[in-house]
Amino acid sequence: MEILLRKIPREIVYNVIIPYTYEIKSREHLSDIRNYCKLYKKLLYVTIYDYNEVIALNDLIRFCNNSIAPIYDIEPKYEEILKRNLFFMTKTRLEIKQYIFYNFHRRILINPDSKIRILWGLLTNRERKKFLTMYME
Repeated sequence: MEILLRKIPREIVYNVIIPYTYEIKSREHLSDIRNYCKLYKKLLYVTIYDYNEVIALNDLIRFCNNSIAPIYDIEPKYEEILKRNLFFMTKTRLEIKQYIFYNFHRRILINPDSKIRILWGLLTNRERKKFLTMYME
């Protein structure tokens, strides 16, 4: 991280990055961060003792896709969840479907924890609680 910061001009670090780190965050944002951490720990606990990461990722994908495995298509709900991410905002439905099929479905064994964290972060507080109720309890 320090190496990257050395490559950025000092003017940008002092005038853009550092002031941003001192901005006050909204209550909703801070609540979302606390909720993410608290419920992720619960998900992790259940995953470690009752499941494995791949099963948890598969359940999370099915939850986002209305209990359907995204082999051939993705549901509008899943697309809406994914479009909360800047990477997917400008993508077409076909591009999202291809990305999800290739990176999440076909390569499910590669870095499942990272994929869980990405999807977990895209869910709202209510969706996270609903997932834990439906799949983990």
